[in-house]
Amino acid sequence: MRQVFFWISMLLALLIPALTMRSFAEERRTGSLELLLTLPITDGQAVLGKFLAAVALVWIALALTFSYPLTLAAHSELDWGPVVGGYLGLALIGAAYCAIGLAASASTSNQMVAFLVSMALCLVPYAMGFFLQTVPAALLPVAQQVSFQTHFSSMARGVLDTRSLCFYGSVIFLALHATVFSLEQKRLS
Repeated sequence: MRQVFFWISMLLALLIPALTMRSFAEERRTGSLELLLTLPITDGQAVLGKFLAAVALVWIALALTFSYPLTLAAHSELDWGPVVGGYLGLALIGAAYCAIGLAASASTSNQMVAFLVSMALCLVPYAMGFFLQTVPAALLPVAQQVSFQTHFSSMARGVLDTRSLCFYGSVIFLALHATVFSLEQKRLS
C-alpha cells in the first residue's frame, strides 16, 4: 500500500490545485466576489465553507480507493496500522493542499495563476523530502520539518507522530488565515 499512497499523494498535489483554482479567482474576475462579501456571513465563514466543500470532495475520492486494502486483506494478511496511517496522512495532506489552493485562489483574479502558484506551493515542499541528502547538515532538521513528504511517509509507515499532526494542522490554519486576510484586503480596497 505504500506505493499506492505515494502515487495518490503525488496525484493530489496535481489535482487539488485544479480543484481549488476557481474558488475565489473566478469570483473575483466575474465580480461575484462582491456579492459573496455582502452576504450576512463573515469572510471566515465563506472561506470555511469553500474549504469544507473541497475537503469533502477529496475525502470522498479517497474513500473510494478503500477497495484496494479491502481486496488485499481478502487475499492476504494485511497490517492495518500502515493502512490507517496512510489514509490519515492522505486526508491531512489533501486538506493542507485544499487550504493552500484556496489561499492561492484568493490572492489573484486569474485562475491559471492560482493553479500554478498552488501547484508550486504543494509540490516544492513535497519534493523537498526527496532531496534531503543534498541539504547541509546544519539545515537538515529544518528541511525535514517543512517537507510534506517527510511527514507523510512516516504516517504511511503507520507512525502517528504528533509533530506531523501539528505540522498539517498548522499549514491548514496558516493557509486559511491567509485566505481570510486576502478577502479582508479585498473588502477594504
